[in-house]
Amino acid sequence: MSQCYEWTNFDKRERLDNVWQCGLKLWESDFTGCGQNNAVLTLLSGRWSGDRLVWFGCEGLGYIKNDTPFKDLLLSIDFEEEYYTYADITGLFPDAAGKLGVDWSGDDGGRDVLYTGPFDTEVQWLRYVVNLDKKQFIDRERTAVHLVVPGEVWRDDLFPVLSVPFDWDPKTSYLGMWFGDRLTATNVRPPEEYEDLSYLKSERSVTTGLSNEEILAYVSEGAPEVTEDPSTPYRDTAWYKYANKRLDELIGLDFSGVIVS
Repeated sequence: MSQCYEWTNFDKRERLDNVWQCGLKLWESDFTGCGQNNAVLTLLSGRWSGDRLVWFGCEGLGYIKNDTPFKDLLLSIDFEEEYYTYADITGLFPDAAGKLGVDWSGDDGGRDVLYTGPFDTEVQWLRYVVNLDKKQFIDRERTAVHLVVPGEVWRDDLFPVLSVPFDWDPKTSYLGMWFGDRLTATNVRPPEEYEDLSYLKSERSVTTGLSNEEILAYVSEGAPEVTEDPSTPYRDTAWYKYANKRLDELIGLDFSGVIVS
């Protein structure tokens, strides 16, 4: 059960469970089409703005090589047990209606409970993820391209892996680099003194200067009609194959997500 992650807000003592179809594993949420990412950023634009978040997983705190005051603080309060006492606020979102969460308040190791609301917080699109401590940001509309789907370009969304409590990975240099920092989300571009980290990319994505509108216009030209057939896997649909072949022609990223040399 390794690499199962949950968002926790250390300052508010709150947590967000995963009721979306992505976001549970380390590299499963690294794209802008992930619903959980957009829920977290919705919180960071208001209720959680300026707080310290931990994307906490089964690895615990044992993989932080570098000593930091925040790491020392988490270890001093036994955070690996403490976070079970945090309030689950997933029921703020309509996406949680009819879904089950886990109540950790008893002595039975947790029990399933149905979310009861209030379901009054709609997920928003926020363009900029901002690190207030390091004065850095990511422009989610200018990161490397991950995939195209009808009407959308999915780009790299790396703020989750920047927020994990460990700082090593053989494939990346940025894992955990925002761990313990105060974050916010906004649709207003940060001031000039903030460093733009939108160049950071995952292994399977391709950097391009093209806008989402330019990409969609190219891949959609002459595309077959979008059809929804539950019996056909999405990657096997005619639209998907056509559009992503066009994406390959445009920027060198084929429909399977493999970078073309």
